[in-house]
Amino acid sequence: MPAGVPPYIMRTFKALVPFMLTLPIVWAVSWTVYANFGITIPQAVLNIFQPLVVASNSYPAALGMILVMLILWSMGIHGMNVVSSVAYPFWMSQLAQNADAVSAGQEATGIVTEPFFSYVYSHRRFWSYFRFSNLYVILCFKADKASRKNRYHTSNI
Repeated sequence: MPAGVPPYIMRTFKALVPFMLTLPIVWAVSWTVYANFGITIPQAVLNIFQPLVVASNSYPAALGMILVMLILWSMGIHGMNVVSSVAYPFWMSQLAQNADAVSAGQEATGIVTEPFFSYVYSHRRFWSYFRFSNLYVILCFKADKASRKNRYHTSNI
């Protein structure tokens, strides 16, 4: 580039070169996978993670996700944002399967979906009793009460 080119224009062209090299490589890999296996890369990824989608559709899995959310909250990390960023594809897959089943006149079987978590997690009055930061305080009070109960009684001495 000539010396008079502004730096922001130079950065734009420096970013375009890797993009223009990467795009044909990704296209070639995608085309090769489809030509040899008859499946697209996104479909292959979904097929690989299908067991996780099935496993995530249960109440124990939902409870596990909620516990991870609460543990993260007790450490000062926004638990719903972290867990939902990982679990959102599973939730949407279950929701799409529910929509297909209902449109076909069948029963919706997907339990753990995004609306489920929005409803359950939005009831903070209920979940505030189970937050680990609160649980820690309750356990400390119980331990203190137990230690007071087991102290020596010296009133008769």
